[in-house]
Amino acid sequence: MRGPQGPAPTTWVDPPPVPRQTGLLALRHLDVSAFFFIVFGTLFGGLGGGLGLLFLAIGLYAGPLMMAAIGGFFFLIFGGIGGGFGFYGASRMRRLAAIVREGEVVAGRIERVEVDRSVRQNGRSPVVVHYSFTWRGATIDGNTTCWKMSLLRAPPGAPLAVLVDQSDPQRNLAWLPAR
Repeated sequence: MRGPQGPAPTTWVDPPPVPRQTGLLALRHLDVSAFFFIVFGTLFGGLGGGLGLLFLAIGLYAGPLMMAAIGGFFFLIFGGIGGGFGFYGASRMRRLAAIVREGEVVAGRIERVEVDRSVRQNGRSPVVVHYSFTWRGATIDGNTTCWKMSLLRAPPGAPLAVLVDQSDPQRNLAWLPAR
């Protein structure tokens, strides 16, 4: 895979003022896996659980109790698994939304940028940005994964805006440029 060409990208982007937009669709690019868990849980639990409820209702109304039992089983299994996935994704998205909405902006710097070749999607691999920032005298490291290949040209030491949860600085988020 050929690396990007041209000058190094701008890595510092000022986040919007507090309170920032935190809708699900506005945050989905920041944590793709949490968004996946929400969508998968909704589809898996909704379709499988709905089908189980349909069988349960038909079984209870029409009389074959075996159909009602199978329907109840499907509802519990699919609804439970789908609900668990959805709840896990929603809780991750809520934590991310709190950081985006109210996180304090601190100056960080890029330590290194690398391609994560263990993951491939549509023939591409994501970029992992390793960064550090200072919070109340302590240096804290973080990393984020994105699909912005232009960041491969970012030199070590390039400035980076980091949103930090004031109660737990280990929960932080690099605010990367849109392009």
